[in-house]
Amino acid sequence: MSTIVFIIRWVPEDHLMATRYTRNDYPPRHRRQRLGKPDRLQRKLSSDHRAVVRKILESNPGLNVSQIAEIAALDRKTIRKHLGEMQAKSSVEKVGAGYFLASGASDELNSLVKKAFREGLVNAHNVLFARNTAGCYSIVDPGESRFRFLDWFESKVIRFKDDDLWLDEILTYAIRYGFVSRRVHSKKEKRIDRKLLRKGWEQCFGDTRLLVFAYAISPQDFLRFLLSPRGVSWATRVLERKWDSIMKEVTERPAPKTARPALQWIKNE
Repeated sequence: MSTIVFIIRWVPEDHLMATRYTRNDYPPRHRRQRLGKPDRLQRKLSSDHRAVVRKILESNPGLNVSQIAEIAALDRKTIRKHLGEMQAKSSVEKVGAGYFLASGASDELNSLVKKAFREGLVNAHNVLFARNTAGCYSIVDPGESRFRFLDWFESKVIRFKDDDLWLDEILTYAIRYGFVSRRVHSKKEKRIDRKLLRKGWEQCFGDTRLLVFAYAISPQDFLRFLLSPRGVSWATRVLERKWDSIMKEVTERPAPKTARPALQWIKNE
């Protein structure tokens, strides 16, 4: 669905009468403003604002819109606009609620992931109640170390199942983009219109056979980032928000007994 926005600029009639320019005889700057294009001064201000945002994020990575606006002494709408433009040009990246200056593509990480997929270092965690429908897959390279993380990956499988195999996310996407009708489900009648579901689902996915969303981390490079000034600043803000939930998870779901030797080793260190 396309959206067309018309910007109408209201000008008092007496002002039009007072000016010595006719409707079709505006000087260049006025004409650009009438067409909704920024003039030279506006472009200079926008460039200066983006430079300010860039400077702030260089020394304060991970700030949110409100924090950047406070330091820059600009309103949040202006900051959000410039951040959006910088994201579109891949010069800024949003992680969580914070923003970071982009540092380039992760070619080495991409190569490692492709190599792992190619060499078949994939562990399957299947969803058993719906055969061949969905599953979770993990890759550990080198493969000999995969047993360290079985419990961690299993928790991701449980979370995937608790999220109902992403059915809500699939339908949110399909309905938002007009593939599936909003009438596919009747909350009042507690029923699904299977005809609408089939039609919309096939329109959405077409001949797509597989969708895979994979997340990857390089532990060594992650640690290197965390120990850098930018990483320390970011991690400190993250843990300020999430430390209590981390401790709650640790307390409510302790490690299995088989992991006790590793915990004892940590304590001895």
